[in-house]
Amino acid sequence: MKPDPRQLRSLRQALAFWHPIPDALWPDVARLFSATEMEAAKPVVSAGEHTDVFYFVTEGLLRIYYIDRDGRETNKSFIDAGGFAGAFSSYSVLEPSPFHIQTLEPCRLLYARWEDMDNLYQTHPTLERLGRRIAEWLLVKKVNRERELLELDATERYQAFLTAHPTLVKRLPNYHIASYLGITDVSLSRIRQKMKART
Repeated sequence: MKPDPRQLRSLRQALAFWHPIPDALWPDVARLFSATEMEAAKPVVSAGEHTDVFYFVTEGLLRIYYIDRDGRETNKSFIDAGGFAGAFSSYSVLEPSPFHIQTLEPCRLLYARWEDMDNLYQTHPTLERLGRRIAEWLLVKKVNRERELLELDATERYQAFLTAHPTLVKRLPNYHIASYLGITDVSLSRIRQKMKART
């Protein structure tokens, strides 16, 4: 499906966070993307799958999660409108995706192939800088996430989640937030009760 103009404007605004794309180059970027719509609770990418596609969320909400050997799910991250999702390692080092990506709400998505974007990086230095800045941002985000899990207690992790994702609290069930924080939903309920008692 062809993206509509509003979706492409959202994509361009999101990319400009890292590096503005010149008007002369934008058509080359825009033509890489197609559009799709998905219902809630549908798989976008499955662990073990080889995929060379990445996604941009224009409406809705995704989650990225792992399933361990005992069947327990652990949420890695949530991708709201304006965010990107994909299994980059599946393309860059030819490995299957280590995680699942699922829609949590009805979603409108744009998608493109890593290889096509990589080819643009190689022919346009401006876009190569964009790719590098996105990679640097993702690395910092990963380091901050690891620091939260290693250094912060459960209450501090929840407070950090509220600060980073204030709109998601009302859109996600407790068990999804608890899984992201590395605690049980019972523990999350206790944390919320204690925080409410202090106010």
